[in-house]
Order: sequence, then structure tokens, then C-alpha cells
Amino acid sequence: MPGPNRFGNAGRNTIRGPHLNNYDLSLFRTFAMGERFKLEMRGEAYNLANSPHFTNPSGNTGGNISSANFGIITSTLNGYGNRQVQVAARLLF
Repeated sequence: MPGPNRFGNAGRNTIRGPHLNNYDLSLFRTFAMGERFKLEMRGEAYNLANSPHFTNPSGNTGGNISSANFGIITSTLNGYGNRQVQVAARLLF
């Protein structure tokens, strides 16, 4: 007999959200400038593929399966923005 949080014989976590793939890239290079000084150049890219990160479908946690909005993804995750690129230089002495 199904419990209070089950619909028929559907088990727990039968509805899954999309996968989360996030690719970051960093490149560093150090140049010697005489005996005392070094120059470090770096380039960093966050969310290199510029891919969206979607939230789980609605109704994933005990929602009404007969609802018209059941299983629809309506937003993206907070904290995962668009592609960001930064370049920096550092002088070491």
C-alpha cells in the first residue's frame, strides 16, 4: 500500500533534474625579469562553455502529479552566472 508521500508505486527520487556541468579554466605563466623580479601573468575563465544551469522540475518534492505545471523547469540556479573572464599580472620581488 502506498504511503502518504507516494503516488501509486512510484519510488523516491523518480523525477530527476538536469545534470550540472560547469567548466572553469586557468592559465598561468611566470617570466623571469633579472635575478630579483618575476612577472606572473594569469588568465581565468569561469563557466567557460557559457551553459545555463537549470533548477529541478517543479513537483520534485511531493508535488501534485495531475497539475499542469508538474515537471516543468521554470528558472536557473542562483550563483551560476554567465561566462566571466579575467586577466591579471603580478610582480614578485
